[in-house]
Amino acid sequence: MKYFKYFDVETNRIIYYELDEEYYCLRAVFEEKNKLITTNFINDEYLLPEGSFYEMQEYLGKKIVENKFNNKWETALKPFIEQWNNIKNKNKYGYNH
Repeated sequence: MKYFKYFDVETNRIIYYELDEEYYCLRAVFEEKNKLITTNFINDEYLLPEGSFYEMQEYLGKKIVENKFNNKWETALKPFIEQWNNIKNKNKYGYNH
C-alpha cells in the first residue's frame, strides 16, 4: 500500500489517500475545518475517487506512513465506534445459525 497527504486548493481540504499497488484508492479521509470524514460513509460531497492515480503520481502530494493514515482513519471513526459495535453484535456477521 501507498499513502499520501494532498491539499486540495479548490475545496480547502486535506485528503489522505490509501492506494493499492496499481494506484487505485481503497480508502480516503477528508479533513476540513477541524472535522474528519471517511469514505466508508455515504456522502455525495466526499466520494472515493475512481480510476487509477498511476498517471498522476506527481500530483498526489506528500508521501506519508501507513500509521499516520490509520490514525486519521481511526480518529474519524471514533465517534461512531459504539454504534458500529452495536450493529455488529446485533447482526452477528459471519455467524451461522
